[in-house]
Amino acid sequence: MKVLDFKKDGFINFLNENFQELIEVNKKILVLGIADGGIPVAEIVYQFFKNKTQNEINLDFIKVQRPSTKQKKANPITEKSLKFVFSILPKFVLDYLRIFEHKKFSKRSQSDLEREIKLNSKINFSLYNLILVVDDAVDSGASMKTVVDFVKEKTENSVVVKAVSVVLTQQNPIFLPDYFWLRDVLIRFPWSLDGRK
Repeated sequence: MKVLDFKKDGFINFLNENFQELIEVNKKILVLGIADGGIPVAEIVYQFFKNKTQNEINLDFIKVQRPSTKQKKANPITEKSLKFVFSILPKFVLDYLRIFEHKKFSKRSQSDLEREIKLNSKINFSLYNLILVVDDAVDSGASMKTVVDFVKEKTENSVVVKAVSVVLTQQNPIFLPDYFWLRDVLIRFPWSLDGRK
């Protein structure tokens, strides 16, 4: 599997090519980023809509965490140490570690797919005509599915809920986003622990 660096311009070109149908008059749109990795991507999607339409656009975030992320980011000192080590390692070593981690976690049990949602603020999802649930990467699809199901439970049938991701990393995720830019690659984002700005 290939590891690529995130290219913001390439992702914006993808949005231009695929989101024209979503840019309509008289729509209230919520861009809902899945923390943590989905926050910077949601901000890009939000800015894209702000630049392209006069529609009312809002941006908010929702927290969903998997066990491996909790382990990596549980301690700020550990996170800082990892970032330092990753910053001095050659890129090919980082690529190997990323591929190794991906293979290890692609063989998850059903209990590993469970997620818990944490909202920082109360969001009235029914105020919107279109809600875009945004994340940086869809691996198993569990986080995205959890959020999309949660949002659909809180809205009327007239509210359109679409899922957007930069990359889809697995062949058979339990949830397939409506829009994804790349597939079957791993992306190193600037905000990742091994990311480089």
